[in-house]
Order: sequence, then structure tokens, then C-alpha cells
Amino acid sequence: MNTVRPCLLAAVDLDRRAAGVIRRAARLAQSADLALVVVHVVEHETGFESDHVPFLSPAQLRGAMAQTAHERLQRLLQKMKLPQAECEVLAGALREGLADLVQQRRARYVVTGPLKWGAISKLATLAADARLQEAGCDVLHAGDDDHWSVRLARWWSGARAPQP
Repeated sequence: MNTVRPCLLAAVDLDRRAAGVIRRAARLAQSADLALVVVHVVEHETGFESDHVPFLSPAQLRGAMAQTAHERLQRLLQKMKLPQAECEVLAGALREGLADLVQQRRARYVVTGPLKWGAISKLATLAADARLQEAGCDVLHAGDDDHWSVRLARWWSGARAPQP
């Protein structure tokens, strides 16, 4: 019988906040004895790309973007000294891709960065998805790094007010 080890999915964009989200997710995965899977979703939808020679179909362009994203995630994980973490790059719709991956990988948690657009963010309703509820998976929106925690501690100690 082939069993899949339960995991924690860290869903990241390829921006400056990714390392902080991965760091927090790695700590949670370690404390819960879960495998860490870092996920990026390529959502690019367009027609033929006329600025590429040779011209690329949408599927070819998504494939090239996914390959580049996978390589960047691998380098980031090596730099962070997390070689045991796995990388997954999905192409398509963000919420649906993550919900499918939760079921496939038996994820217990999905950790994302802060929701930039609040209630209208693409991941704002992910926790209510029936597939996640059926899997017993919790969605956590973590800060991007420990910087906010330091500023909050200073504020509480009266050193200075926090800045968003």
C-alpha cells in the first residue's frame, strides 16, 4: 500500500516575502512532524506571445514559467538550508490548484503570506472550500517575516509605535 506522508503546504509568490513565509511554515512543519511542500501557482492566461521568437502557445509559455519558478524555488530552499522541502509548481487557477493539492498530498495545513487584498483576495475563501474541510486542513495566513513581531514587541514595551 502506497501511503502519502501528511504535509504542510507553503503557498508562496516569487517575491521578497516568500522566504519569511517558508521560514514560518518550516517551523510549523517541524513541530507537527509534517513534510514541507513549497507551492507556487502559475496563473498566466493569454493568447500567443508575439514578443517571443519563436512564438509560444499559452501552454508552452506556462510550461516555461513553471520551469523558471521551480528553479527559483529550488535555489531559495538551498539558500535557506531546507533541502528536505519539496517544490510543487502548478499551472492554472490558484484556489482550485491548492485545493486539489491538499487532497492529493493529504495536507494538514496551508500556510500563505498575508492577504494583500483582504476579503477579496483569491485565497480569502480557501478555508471554506469543501475539499479542505473534508481533508481537515487549516489555512494560516502568516506574516512575511519576523520584522512585524519585533516592531510589535517594541510598541508594547513603549519603545515606539508599530508601522504597517
